[in-house]
Amino acid sequence: MKVNHHEDCGGSNVDSRRRTIVSLCSLLVNLLPFLTYSLLVLQQHGTVTNFWPFAIFYAFRHSALLLFRDWAGQYQELGKIGLVSGLLGAFCGLFGSLSPVGWDLSAVGLGLASSLFPTAVNQGKRVKANRGSARRQHSPSEQLMQLVLIGALLLAVVLFQRPIIDFMILFAASLAALISGQYWHLPVHVPKHIYWGNYLLAGVLFAALFVIRVGCSVGIGQPIAWGVALLALFLALLMILLLANWHRPLAAPVYYQQAMFYGVCGQYWSMYSTIFVGAVAGVKLYYLVIVAYLAAILFGRPFAKIVYRYLPGDRLAINLALTTLGIGLTFWLPSYFLGIFLIRTFASQVRQQTISEYETATGNCQTSYIANYYYLTVGGLTAQLVMWTALLAFLKSNGVGSVLAAYAGHRLSVGALPAINSTHLLLAGYMLVYTAWLAVSRWCQRKHR
Repeated sequence: MKVNHHEDCGGSNVDSRRRTIVSLCSLLVNLLPFLTYSLLVLQQHGTVTNFWPFAIFYAFRHSALLLFRDWAGQYQELGKIGLVSGLLGAFCGLFGSLSPVGWDLSAVGLGLASSLFPTAVNQGKRVKANRGSARRQHSPSEQLMQLVLIGALLLAVVLFQRPIIDFMILFAASLAALISGQYWHLPVHVPKHIYWGNYLLAGVLFAALFVIRVGCSVGIGQPIAWGVALLALFLALLMILLLANWHRPLAAPVYYQQAMFYGVCGQYWSMYSTIFVGAVAGVKLYYLVIVAYLAAILFGRPFAKIVYRYLPGDRLAINLALTTLGIGLTFWLPSYFLGIFLIRTFASQVRQQTISEYETATGNCQTSYIANYYYLTVGGLTAQLVMWTALLAFLKSNGVGSVLAAYAGHRLSVGALPAINSTHLLLAGYMLVYTAWLAVSRWCQRKHR
């Protein structure tokens, strides 16, 4: 019996190490490409050639789960597809300095990987949690070590600014996860039923985001307007499909709103912070946004537990209140990064609560995280539609290119400051209205019960 106990402990420790490796690799595959392609733009002072990889990466990142929706029920296969894509993409990126085509091809693979693999990892966690599988929680010291390790890698990326180093790290992370995550021998099956409508929908989304990204990259407003129109078309089609029971809708309308909430908030730490904080406050301060985002991923959950301990009451109300506080903090630059931490932390708590409620209401834990993603997409892209429409309206005199030129040229965009602040105000206002609407809807639901 004693031997079996030690064997169990040894197996548990091995599984724990595997989970740690997969978790770290997932974080790198999710975060590092965004930084890599941003630095690639900065390296050549915003030439059009260097904007293509960012545009391709961004479009594939947001359309990946629609492209591979037929594999939604096999999350492990979805994870392997993501890792193989990341491995091939990182390999192609190693040769980008010889030909820009290498960077373009890398953006396809890493765009798919940064969406598919982290989603598969999180879906796996949900399945194990619902099966009652014991998961050892990482201690604060282990979380600190993860933060230090990820921080050191990101610091090396920022300091050296050599794309080949970034792609070597991504190649190693994809390979390590492929082996450690037990994906290596996992077969990938072709689904029996292929729904071609998924690919049409993903194509519309890809075209919309690609045209927007290229338009803002070269500083031309007309392509952005076309992209915004395509984005509106995509959102209309997706909403019709979701409301028509396209992916097992949630049990009550308020759950739709909760599922979309994380996407609404996500524009603050992704799109808005990437370009506008870098252009107005400087690229170096933008790196602090990444640090705040990373800190929220690693320490947000323990921090939320402490808050719940001292603020008893309805957790959704606490989450919405502190998200609102975070939005308010972003209007003052010294507290902007604390605001990002609070928004990411408590919007994520709303997301986890929503997924749990979805699983309870539907009994579906095999695709709960993935199903939630589609509603999240609607929320995020609607917020992006608001942001780009506002920016186009406010930048009539200065032009969209001035913001990107400042970002790529390592200088501040003073002339575009009023337009950016107005866009910030409108985007924050939209988020606050949405938060209030969600709170009222939830209160009405409980009152009805």
